[in-house]
Amino acid sequence: MAEKILNQIVTTMGFRNRGVKTADFYVLKYTKMPACLVEIAFISNLNEERILSDVNNQKKIALCIAKGIGEDIGVQIVESRKGRVNARAGLNVRSGPSTKYPIVRVLKYGEQIDVYTMEDGWFKINDGWVFGQYVDLL
Repeated sequence: MAEKILNQIVTTMGFRNRGVKTADFYVLKYTKMPACLVEIAFISNLNEERILSDVNNQKKIALCIAKGIGEDIGVQIVESRKGRVNARAGLNVRSGPSTKYPIVRVLKYGEQIDVYTMEDGWFKINDGWVFGQYVDLL
């Protein structure tokens, strides 16, 4: 798990790969589940402190850790983006990425949604699929 987290952080953040270390820490040794401690950077280094104090970097780092854990346990972690419905008459949410699939519900104009992935012009949201042309990504 530690290697997978490290690879995500190095690849995404561009940090130097300092490798995975082992230690006899109580919190690691006496847990009943896979565990690792992640040291991202050093606040004693002014450049690294600036990186760590930026909220966007904190979110990126948290996503790297989540993706590393997900990779280790076989779960794909995806980053969502916010979107807003731009269809004045409302937007049908369908059970699949096509008009062949039944309508699950209708979103209102201006409603904000989380978009997880895109497939053939369709956006995957929490409870179904919407046609991407009717969503402005924020």
